[in-house]
Amino acid sequence: FNVEQNKSKRVKTARELGLIELLNSGKNPDLTEKEQRKNIVEGNRRILYPFYNLLAALIACVGLLISNFNRRGQAKIVSLEVLFMILVMGGDLAVTNLAGRSLYFLSLFYLNCVLPLVVCIYLLCFYNPLFFRHKSAKELLNVA
Repeated sequence: FNVEQNKSKRVKTARELGLIELLNSGKNPDLTEKEQRKNIVEGNRRILYPFYNLLAALIACVGLLISNFNRRGQAKIVSLEVLFMILVMGGDLAVTNLAGRSLYFLSLFYLNCVLPLVVCIYLLCFYNPLFFRHKSAKELLNVA
C-alpha cells in the first residue's frame, strides 16, 4: 500500500500563490480557464491595492486642502470625500467581477485607480480657486 498514490495533487488557491505565479497562470495547463482568469485578476489586484491606499489619503487631502475653511465644521466636504471613495471602491468591485468573466476589462481595473489618482494629484498641485470665481460685469469691463 503506497501512501503517495492516494495523495491527490491539490491545486493551490489564488491566496496561496505568489504574484509571478498569479500573473503567469494563463500558461498553466492544470487550471481551468475560469481559474486562470481569477488568478490573473487577483495578481492585478495585488499590484493595484497599494495605490488604493494612496488614493484614499489623497482624496482626504484634496477635500480638506482645496475647500474653504468653515468654523462650523467640514461635514459636507468629509461626506463628499467618503462618497467619492465609496464610488471608487464600488467601481473596483464591479470591474473585478467583470474582469473575472473577461480579461478585456483589466484596463478598466487600472483606469478606476489611476484616473482618480491623477485627478487628485492635479488638484493638489495646480488648483486655483480664483480661476473658478465668477467675475462681475464690472470686473470684465476693467480687464478689456
